[in-house]
Order: sequence, then C-alpha cells, then structure tokens
Amino acid sequence: MHFDAPTGMLIPDSVATTVSTAFRGSLATASGPHPAARRSAAVLVAARQAVADLVGGDPAGVVLGPDRAVLLNALADAASSRVSLGYETVVSRLDDEANIAPGCAPPTATAPSSNGPRWTSRPGSCRAGSGRT
Repeated sequence: MHFDAPTGMLIPDSVATTVSTAFRGSLATASGPHPAARRSAAVLVAARQAVADLVGGDPAGVVLGPDRAVLLNALADAASSRVSLGYETVVSRLDDEANIAPGCAPPTATAPSSNGPRWTSRPGSCRAGSGRT
C-alpha cells in the first residue's frame, strides 16, 4: 500500500468505505464538548495507534495531516524558531521540487541569507536544464 495519494495510492474497498463513513459522521474538530468532537478525537487516537502499530512506533510520535506538503510546511514553521546559522537541510532527487527549490535558487526573502537558515543542495539534487544553479 502506498501512502502518498497524489502519486497513485492503492485503496482497498474496506478503506474507501471506512473513509466515506468517517467523512459523513466524524468530521469535526477533535476538541470541544460536543459528541462530534469526541468522535473525531477517538478516530484520531485510533488512527495514530494504527499507524504506530504498523511501523512499530509510539502513537505519540505519529503526526497525521491532509498531505505531505502540508505536513512539511507545518514542520518547517515549527522548526523555524529553533533553526539558526549553521543548520542545514539535506534534500535529494527523491524530494518534491517544492522542497528542493529553496536550495537550488536564491531565496526570495527580504532579509539577508546570513541572518537565517542556510539551504544546502547536494550535487545532482537540482534538475539539469531547470535554470537553477
């Protein structure tokens, strides 16, 4: 089973049925006193436990979100206050173009690059002929 839906995830009928049922009955914020919130919180706890069981991990370390890009943006936002000069982010050709691009092209931020994190691109991680250096 592939986890990345945009790249062609294989979805068994039982999964599609369960997701459809969840959309109809459990889509609410996971916090709050109302019954829908309690159901959503229970679904979230069960989903984290299921992923932890699948990979042999701790459910407290499982982070779920709508897609990889949203999760990576949330991680970058959370880490930005802890990142300082000397920190590096390693990317590869397997990463999405949007994740590699900051290391291939000059940043568009108005602050000088010496005042923030440095994006480093390993040789070969930028596409040839893309106009990036």
